[in-house]
Order: sequence, then C-alpha cells, then structure tokens
Amino acid sequence: LESWAVESEVRALESREEANIAKVEARKWRRRESYFRSLLVRAIDDENTPTDVLEHYPSLI
Repeated sequence: LESWAVESEVRALESREEANIAKVEARKWRRRESYFRSLLVRAIDDENTPTDVLEHYPSLI
C-alpha cells in the first residue's frame, strides 16, 4: 500500500511538472507571436513594404 502511495505521488508530481513545462512553452510561443506580429505591424507602417505582403495580412491593416 505504501509503494502505491509513493508511486501515486510521483505521478502527481510528474503531471504537475509537465503542466508547468507546457505553461512555460505556451508563454514562450505567445511572446514569439507577439514579437513577430509587432514586426509585421511595423512593416505595414513602412511605406517601402511590398504590397503583396500587405495583401496576405489584411486583418493587420
């Protein structure tokens, strides 16, 4: 019974660790997405940006 409790606790800790890793990864991707979106917005504001780029991202205009 004791080994079952230990195994159960280990599984719970591993699950929490995996959840924390997933949260960190999600945060990294949100940060990257935000960064690239800001680059795209800056490119749209730049009058030298080719119009075909703007056509692919009409929601940002």
